[in-house]
Amino acid sequence: MPKLTPLQQNELVDVLLDFPGTKNAEQRQALLFSLPPQVADSIDLPGERAGAIIKIVETLEYWGQLADGRWATEVMLRNALRAAKSTQFEQRLEGIRQNFDLSDTKVQMSELPEQIVSDFSYLMPVGFLDRGQRAARAVARICVPRIFNGQPQLLSGKPSLALGTGWMISPDLLVTNHHVIAARFDEEDAADASDIALQAKGAEAWFDYVDLDKPYHVYAMMALEASDRNLDYAVLRVGIAGVGDAPPLSEWGHLRIADESNELRPGRPLNIVQHPSGDVKQIAIRRNDLVSTRGDDEFCYLTDTLPGSSGSPVFDDDWLVVGLHRASRTVPEKTYMKGEAIKYNNVGVRIHAILRHLPATLRAEIAVGQ
Repeated sequence: MPKLTPLQQNELVDVLLDFPGTKNAEQRQALLFSLPPQVADSIDLPGERAGAIIKIVETLEYWGQLADGRWATEVMLRNALRAAKSTQFEQRLEGIRQNFDLSDTKVQMSELPEQIVSDFSYLMPVGFLDRGQRAARAVARICVPRIFNGQPQLLSGKPSLALGTGWMISPDLLVTNHHVIAARFDEEDAADASDIALQAKGAEAWFDYVDLDKPYHVYAMMALEASDRNLDYAVLRVGIAGVGDAPPLSEWGHLRIADESNELRPGRPLNIVQHPSGDVKQIAIRRNDLVSTRGDDEFCYLTDTLPGSSGSPVFDDDWLVVGLHRASRTVPEKTYMKGEAIKYNNVGVRIHAILRHLPATLRAEIAVGQ
């Protein structure tokens, strides 16, 4: 079964919208019977009906052929046919299935011309790498002292630190996750506001930390300007003069924000610059497909990250920021995406959800630099 054309996708959506067997979440869940469970996790099945059905069709088309050889969209069509048996919709659905069913067609690899083998081309101009390197300069390793009841926690006589990633959104404002500056492990009580403020002010940003054998440059935080636990963001003011012989903060520049209309849809390549496990700066490039969006605030994607990657910028292919990386979440065993077994989904917060939440004065300050 090949990919559906946009016209064919619209036809399928129209039939499913007309079909009474898609009115509620339970019925829509039945359409996904025998598919890898991850697909249901990436779709807001209880949500608004039209949106859920469109998301089902888009996501199944993105999955394409499963590891067991079945086509995700055809599996859904067969489930819909069972539900529509002996109704007027059976014939419409069967017509769609038959029109697109080319499962018996076999093509020898030698017969295929050179072609783009994905919905998104992985061929990029050389300038893509240069732009990425420039953008990466504005990304820093974040070190946060862990403070309990106003007192720094020590580990072997040295300050205990939480590590993360942060990035410049304006000449002297840095973005990271709320949970990075909260600096607590899962089994610990949540940090109170006074400890968070102290931790934020005591945090450091390490720029140009790219090689263990080369010097990096340290900048102190001046204040926590805004944060939110639910959206998991924090905006901090950075001192423009670094420690020791560090150059002015302006040396590292700041990142540009993608327009809010910038489309986030399944299959879109994303790029992440990060300090995984507090290590030197690394990049997860392009083969980090967007899996799904979750409402107006979150999106999920496949990429390689580790603890310490929290707070990383998520870029599109123009090296504009589309989101803030916040977490990894496990997915059920034997979950497949485009025929490959996966173990984790990463979750990011849409950057414009964060911008809308900021105080107006801070939002205006950021806008000036954009």
